[in-house]
Amino acid sequence: MNFLALETPSGPVAVSIVLAPDGTAASRGPHYLCLVRTGRGSQQTTRGVAQIPVPFFRRLFGLGPSTDALLRGLVSTPLPAGALRLNRHPQLPRALISMEERQVIHNYKFGLLYARAGQDTEAELLANADPEYHTPTTPGAPAPLPVSEAYRQFLAWLGDRVTLKGWTGYRGGLDVVDNLTGRESVYALWQGYDIMFHVATMLPLIDQATGAGDQAAIAGGYVQQLERKRHIGNDIVVIVFQDADTLPGALPFNLDSVDSKQNHVFVSVTPVPRNPNDPPGTPDYYRVTLARKSGVPGFGPPLPIKVSRDADGRNWFLYKLISAERASYKAPSFAPKLARTRQVLLHDVVKTHM
Repeated sequence: MNFLALETPSGPVAVSIVLAPDGTAASRGPHYLCLVRTGRGSQQTTRGVAQIPVPFFRRLFGLGPSTDALLRGLVSTPLPAGALRLNRHPQLPRALISMEERQVIHNYKFGLLYARAGQDTEAELLANADPEYHTPTTPGAPAPLPVSEAYRQFLAWLGDRVTLKGWTGYRGGLDVVDNLTGRESVYALWQGYDIMFHVATMLPLIDQATGAGDQAAIAGGYVQQLERKRHIGNDIVVIVFQDADTLPGALPFNLDSVDSKQNHVFVSVTPVPRNPNDPPGTPDYYRVTLARKSGVPGFGPPLPIKVSRDADGRNWFLYKLISAERASYKAPSFAPKLARTRQVLLHDVVKTHM
């Protein structure tokens, strides 16, 4: 059964109720499932059949609870009396499902910063170069130091290295025509989700010697890497690969150095040296820690002590990244906009089918 209301204090409302027979939930018996959709989100309620009162005269004629009794017992959203009306439009269930599907994001972009030992600020990390992707062109500019093998292994574990020029898949805002955002990037297709990583060391770099370029500016002794900042600064979730925080001079990443309203979750990844006593074939591990902005609620899956560098560990890690972004949508900077979008979509469905 579906019920609709267009004008309520909660805006448009759609209520769907089904009777689930015995055996569909462990030790629950026959029960009602109720889904209340409003502009703020969806709320699911479950009640056993015995919890919904049925007057004697209805039971006498083999009838179940009245519509009003069902709604009173299952819908906790405050609504004016009689606001919800039973709707039997054959296209309504499909329209409600389509509305929900339109709000599911299938494309994600995540930032990735590389931290050498002794580096702890965003400016330092954005200035790191990979000799494979950058050759200094400014006179006097220092040659970039090589990146670690552990970092390369991490990139290979995350996804596939793809050539951007001519790329026809999800590009995450990167240029695929003129190599303006680098020659290559790292991409993953996972569980039906397209994921593009904005890898700082693969994005264009401004040489450090003189701050070449009209847009370059000196900040904290480092040339501002505006092209890198333009992408990674607009990513909701940012990975920080810390080459080895066990090395002399290693520092934890300083979140206060980040100047971005868009970054909401930072995921720190550190390679863990393999124990010499581990049996042959034991995968390498990563230690993963998280930091989230105020307003971002907790999210799963649970954080293990170590994440193995194998297929299972990768599945956990990518799932965690997607969960981090979805949780960030509930933060004050995103939630109102998403609620307005949902309100408009729900209003259209309700108005069309009433």
